[in-house]
Amino acid sequence: MQFRLFIKIIKVVLVFILLCFVSCDIADEKLLIVNLSSDTLFFITKPDTSIRVNDYPLFYKWKRDYRYIKENCVFPYEVKRDGVLNTTWEKAISKVPDKKIKIFFFKKKMLDKISWDQVVAMQKYSLKVVMSLSELEKANWVVRFQEPEANSVYEIR
Repeated sequence: MQFRLFIKIIKVVLVFILLCFVSCDIADEKLLIVNLSSDTLFFITKPDTSIRVNDYPLFYKWKRDYRYIKENCVFPYEVKRDGVLNTTWEKAISKVPDKKIKIFFFKKKMLDKISWDQVVAMQKYSLKVVMSLSELEKANWVVRFQEPEANSVYEIR
């Protein structure tokens, strides 16, 4: 009887250990992107200051219809959480040379009109927000998109 109990306990412990090693990635999703415009937006959160070809925020084009990566899309007047995996935003920002995160916003209308290669070549975006850790904390980790000028860059002060 005691042997069977011992075997059950061993099985439970092994399952627990296995779950610890095979668990899901932990994401820090405290950053909120707020779309205060009437346009569907795409955004890219980056440590560096330029847009590259592999940053493409759309998944693929199929029969004249874009299939969007849900994580990078914010519909009009909606809020989206943005996360980093297996770390925290604080640690991720601390590793950036200038200690600031860059968020590039693109209106869907713009991406429908020009190719991503043109966006990259011209560094064309609807808005670029640059924020430090202290600025993000002061803003309660909320970044708002409002109707800006084309290729605007604003640093939260």
